[in-house]
Amino acid sequence: MFQGGLVFYNTALISEQDMRYIWTEEKMQRRALQFFYLGTSLAAMFDIPTTGDFLKALAQLLKEHESLTFPFNFDYVITTATLCDMIKQTYEKLYLELQKEHSWTVQTLDMFQKVDTRFKKILSLIYKEFEVLARDILVEELNSIDPLGLQASSLHDKDWDILANDRSPQ
Repeated sequence: MFQGGLVFYNTALISEQDMRYIWTEEKMQRRALQFFYLGTSLAAMFDIPTTGDFLKALAQLLKEHESLTFPFNFDYVITTATLCDMIKQTYEKLYLELQKEHSWTVQTLDMFQKVDTRFKKILSLIYKEFEVLARDILVEELNSIDPLGLQASSLHDKDWDILANDRSPQ
């Protein structure tokens, strides 16, 4: 989705330009920095051999993730795409470890749950931004067409959200 090749839940094709419009550099600098550090730290952790140690390191990293601060500017779109790829690779590593070990201890499962919850928090923030962007794109698309022949009408300037709620005959 970050590379503009996928449609967000079969509703809107989101391009990199669309993402850059909503995620301005000034607005997203702190988060881009946090995502950069998190993504590069995840890459370094793939060499940790045991699942328990890997999960402990992940939990500690995710705990420290929110306290990082602005040495230089990062590109938010690229940094976020890279972070999502690193999170995907982290889950792939954990899945492969589970396949090797066939079962995890209660301690390992508890640590996985903590890590999974923190990743989901980060990804839900990104998801919500995509959802808002997709909704804006859809409203713009719908406002650009005239399915009911309303161009001559005074209703033409209204948003589709308003039209959907307006049931009175014209």
